[in-house]
Amino acid sequence: MTYKYILVDGYLEIDNEKISFSKRSDDSLKKRNRSSIIITIVFIGSLHYLIKINTLHKVKDYIDVFLSALGLLVAAYSIYYLVFKKVWSKKITINTINKIIIKKDDYETEVILKLLNKREKELNFRTLENQVEPFIEQLKKRNSRIKITHERV
Repeated sequence: MTYKYILVDGYLEIDNEKISFSKRSDDSLKKRNRSSIIITIVFIGSLHYLIKINTLHKVKDYIDVFLSALGLLVAAYSIYYLVFKKVWSKKITINTINKIIIKKDDYETEVILKLLNKREKELNFRTLENQVEPFIEQLKKRNSRIKITHERV
């Protein structure tokens, strides 16, 4: 059985083993696709330029190679971040949750899930919808080792 919750910026779904996240609008997907295209163009351009250089005669040539290599590194890290970090962060196994920190505000309640591998996932619920307590209860049913702490903002 799956349970669905509404976040400020998306949706949350819990089944017996994992938590899945989805964004409310396709705006973030469009931005991610646009940035992926730009990063790919920079990556290919930098790689092409590094391969094209045969001789280095002037200081300008060395600066161009350095800037191209720097652009190549930034593009490679950005591709890693967009592909691996973003995709893998959409699903969390419930057994890997170690601690939950709840920060309650007048309008929003921030829930921070701390995982065993030291990663954190921040969830923002609307306080007036009262979905935080049922969400915490569902997590406690599936993983009784979770430590819960409350903080007032």
